[in-house]
Amino acid sequence: MVINVFVEHQSSVIGLINETRMNELESLCKAQLMAIEQIYKIEIKNRDAVARLIGETAGDKRQVLTICTSLNSWVAMNLEEVVVIPSEVLKPLFQAIDWQSRNA
Repeated sequence: MVINVFVEHQSSVIGLINETRMNELESLCKAQLMAIEQIYKIEIKNRDAVARLIGETAGDKRQVLTICTSLNSWVAMNLEEVVVIPSEVLKPLFQAIDWQSRNA
C-alpha cells in the first residue's frame, strides 16, 4: 500500500514537472515569436497555437530557440502584415530537432 502511494505521488510529481517544463518552453517560444512580430511589425495570427505546439514538442530551451530562429528566417522570407505559420513549415523543424536529439 505504501509503495503504491509513493509511486502514484512520484508519477504526479513527474507529471507536474513535465507540465511546468512545457509551460516554460511555451512561454519562451511565445516571447520569441512576439519579438519577431515587433522586429518585422507584423502579426503572427496563430502565435499562441504555434507556441503551445512548440512547447509541447521541444525537449529544451535550445530546441525552442533553434525552431524560433528558423521561424524568424521563414517570416523574413514571407513578409506580410498578417502571417500564419503553416504546419508544413513546423513539421520539418520538429523532425530536425528530433533527429538532433537522437544523434547528439
